[in-house]
Amino acid sequence: MRRPLATLLFATQIAMSRHFLPSVLACIAFALPAAAKAEKHFKEYQGDQPSRRKSSLPAFDAVDFIVDGVEHLGQAVAVTGCYLIQANDWMFFCAAYSTDKRHLGNITLDSKSMNRESLRRALNNCNGIDADDACFVDVYGDAYDPLAPRSDHPETPQPEAWLKNVVIKWKD
Repeated sequence: MRRPLATLLFATQIAMSRHFLPSVLACIAFALPAAAKAEKHFKEYQGDQPSRRKSSLPAFDAVDFIVDGVEHLGQAVAVTGCYLIQANDWMFFCAAYSTDKRHLGNITLDSKSMNRESLRRALNNCNGIDADDACFVDVYGDAYDPLAPRSDHPETPQPEAWLKNVVIKWKD
């Protein structure tokens, strides 16, 4: 027995919606807490009271965070004076440079958990490997180790500090 094309298309659409809707809901459930946390950080850092901002979280120069960041895993931190480089949809770097523009090291930033507007601007303007003055920023986020021991990966190399839930304060 042959079914009309419209019936087949409708049946296919219903079958796809059974899988599509839970996927969309799962994405929303994951994205909302990350967006709320980023918004909370953004509001904290936007205040007009510099003394309150300084006292509310540890602040580091980019080089200092590269050296001491692992001591602050699990904490919200501020990193000042770095250049965004190599931006992509997975991660990018907050690079520390000397005054004579020698590259000193990188802090890895998690793109997936960051403020969407900051990510768009970084992807559009800071995707090269060289420091650009338009990409000189301060960043705020949560220090974490992406390779921290887990039940599926019990042994880890030397810890390193990345930032997630990042909010970028552009210098312009």
